[in-house]
Amino acid sequence: MRAHDGIDQIGHLFFVGRHVGLSFHVFGVARKGFFAALASTLLVISGLTFILLSFNVSGQPTVSFAKHLTWLFSAWFVYVFVMLFSVPRLGFWVAFAGAMILYGLVVSVTTIILR
Repeated sequence: MRAHDGIDQIGHLFFVGRHVGLSFHVFGVARKGFFAALASTLLVISGLTFILLSFNVSGQPTVSFAKHLTWLFSAWFVYVFVMLFSVPRLGFWVAFAGAMILYGLVVSVTTIILR
């Protein structure tokens, strides 16, 4: 592990966070939900992460990231659909809490099954 790995990771978080925040602000505030979703979707964020990994380390860490990303896909899918269907019925905060709990459960079950 290099001495500046922590700084690289913090820089990555700020880079991706700024991307998501900016896309929400530009497209979400303008009521262009499709473009906000496209810009902050898993594909774009993981694509940026792949690019940053290839610049910094490439090889095995990139493959490991991709492998573990597949482990989280089913949980992300559940999270999005719970939010989609429960926000209109339960309100944002209750739906968000339920979606996060289900996300954690699906990740836990997926991890147990795949190990």
